[in-house]
Amino acid sequence: MRILFVGSFLSRQTGTKSIAEKLAEYWQENDGPKAGLVSRYSNKYLRLSSILLGIFFYRGKLVNVDVFSGNSLLIAKLAARISKLRGLKLVLTLRGGAIPEELNQRTEEYRSVLSQADLIQTPSQFLAAAIENKLSIKANYLPNPINLERFSPSPESQGKNLLWVRAFSEIYNPDLAIRTLSILKTNFPDLKLTMIGPDKGILSPVKVLVKELGLENSVDFIGPVPNEKLASYYQSHAVYLNTTSYESFGTAVVEAAATALPIVSTKVGELPYLWKHNENIKFSPEIEANSFASEVADLLNNPSKAKQIGNAGAKRVQEFEWKSINKSWINLIKSFS
Repeated sequence: MRILFVGSFLSRQTGTKSIAEKLAEYWQENDGPKAGLVSRYSNKYLRLSSILLGIFFYRGKLVNVDVFSGNSLLIAKLAARISKLRGLKLVLTLRGGAIPEELNQRTEEYRSVLSQADLIQTPSQFLAAAIENKLSIKANYLPNPINLERFSPSPESQGKNLLWVRAFSEIYNPDLAIRTLSILKTNFPDLKLTMIGPDKGILSPVKVLVKELGLENSVDFIGPVPNEKLASYYQSHAVYLNTTSYESFGTAVVEAAATALPIVSTKVGELPYLWKHNENIKFSPEIEANSFASEVADLLNNPSKAKQIGNAGAKRVQEFEWKSINKSWINLIKSFS
């Protein structure tokens, strides 16, 4: 069995492995399907060239192309076209959280790309519903897997500080986490924030904001952290802040929840499909600091409630256990072999 994954696989630069990279690594270690990955280049021109050449010279039968929004849709379009010209079986996996927002402006462009697929799938019920409602095209639901042996509750009590794990990009709103901390410092003067992730262009202004708010001694910038080392951060903090504007699945949220870390999050994309407010997560009613601070304060002031929500979150993610999702991928590849 063989599959070629087409997408943006930049873990060597960012420390964060994509689902395809995790699958390829697992299969290599466990005598699974042979998986190729294109591309690992961060430069968009090199990435596109690598992808097109990779598909052109690929000797297998099955190609999986990750589909994102924005300029990345062009890569998916060209990759799909070359795959079909070569007579390859094509699976399109929808991953872009902003796809539903773009569908009204780029309806026929999306229809043209998706119509080439032998199978469309997505880890997001939110994306599947958007595609079916707008284009009358069905997408299979296949959630992202999580290694519950790696991400598990700590036998020790959680820490006292806040955690944020995302890339420093505008769509993830790192400034919101910092402004939330600033508000909370009034009643929780010793509270600190740990921020983990690669710079996608706005780390410098984020650090300027920290200085402007007088939080230099309260915010710790860690940089990128390999996925296998993230669990220790989740296990040693009190609350996870998920401040994103878009969410197609929420792997970081699932990983945090698996460690029983209570989460305060925006209510966007896939998240309300998977989580329930005050049951296994806390949703901020608005994407703004006062709303976030209010939900975080509720957890910090009520440790028993925080523990209850954290434990419920850990129970919720059992559905995404690695072996079960891996089996679905194996069956998918077999169906095209």
